Amino acid sequence: MRESAHHSGAGKISKAYSCCWRTGQTDISKAFEQLRYTRDERLEYKQIIALFSQQETKNVVERFVIVSNAQISKVEREKLENAHNIRVRKILHCEATTPVPDLKELI
Repeated sequence: MRESAHHSGAGKISKAYSCCWRTGQTDISKAFEQLRYTRDERLEYKQIIALFSQQETKNVVERFVIVSNAQISKVEREKLENAHNIRVRKILHCEATTPVPDLKELI
């Protein structure tokens, strides 16, 4: 979880918590399944989101990122997003022998 300030309309700044879930998968469709399962079925995840949602002055912003050595087309990505009802902010490429990309800019 990361707290950040976001600009909303009329020049106002509101604070929000960003929750970024990173999963590394060769099979990107399985990564989408994992993200959907975690968001919808994992009690621990729901409890964390509920805890932050109770903060009256903050909104929870969920951002999903997949790190994979696989590549898919934009059409395939949209199909997976629609099938699992999840919007992935980015699918980052990473090989087993390279460092994991820095996610700070995405959250």
